[in-house]
Amino acid sequence: MNYKLILIIALTVLCQACVVGPQYTPLTQETKASVKQVELYNLVLQDEVKPAVRLSNVTGALGGGLIGVVIDSNVNKGRSNTAQDIIKPLYDITEDYDYRKVIAETYNRSVANELPIKSNKEIAETILFTNKELLKKIKSLKDGEALLYLSSFYLFLNESKLLTTETLAFLYTNNSNGKKPSSKAIPKPIFFNNFTYESKPTGNGNEDSIALWSKNNGELFRETLQEGLDFISKKLNYELQANLNEHCFIKVKSTFASQLNINTRLSGTLVEAKDGRNTIRSSRGFLISTERPYTIVKQKKSKDCE
Repeated sequence: MNYKLILIIALTVLCQACVVGPQYTPLTQETKASVKQVELYNLVLQDEVKPAVRLSNVTGALGGGLIGVVIDSNVNKGRSNTAQDIIKPLYDITEDYDYRKVIAETYNRSVANELPIKSNKEIAETILFTNKELLKKIKSLKDGEALLYLSSFYLFLNESKLLTTETLAFLYTNNSNGKKPSSKAIPKPIFFNNFTYESKPTGNGNEDSIALWSKNNGELFRETLQEGLDFISKKLNYELQANLNEHCFIKVKSTFASQLNINTRLSGTLVEAKDGRNTIRSSRGFLISTERPYTIVKQKKSKDCE
């Protein structure tokens, strides 16, 4: 398996507010102009929605040891089973929902607006490249060719009150900064960003929230996932324009839900505030959409800013 990419994804999800993990790499006009053809690899590994599970950490509290591990194992197994039981009604009525097909349809249109796609697939990929396979793919690219590697997933957070959609985007060429990739190391992408869409809170948590997500054949669940994909699709399109000018945008503070904390600190630039939803570029450059309020930290004032 591609353990490096899995680690990157894990670090990105868990450390949105940290300095660990990959950094935002904007696409420049010059680099974009050099790309004449793009192969799109749209990866979705998950087969089903992940229930929100609060894990036990008795082991840490006890300073390690076998007893703590046994307790944690049993507690977490019980919680996981309970979460699976809670979410089963949603599983049962969304068996016909093909997330891989929906995401392919949505992202194909978006990317094609900004990059010359070689060919589109009607369904997302299910196979994760190994490091060796990814490097081989990159090294096989000819001048003017690029690989856009997307990796997406969705999950429930905060006792299933929130439904989050997330996509990581890597754009590779075989000639990054005029240097050919080495025989072992995967080169730095010419573009990288992380896109997160956090739904508005639904219900009071657990069974109550799942009942609402499941109502009317999972109507709210399906609509929210599509809203998340539509948001990410538009913002991916925005990033690929490679002509961004955000120096007049205001600096704000807010919060969002990560797998570590449902109130993860979020500091950055307000990119868009529309229909009660705020899109913030975090201090790491990632784009996060949430309906949570923000406070203004600094508002840029200069002659060229209205």
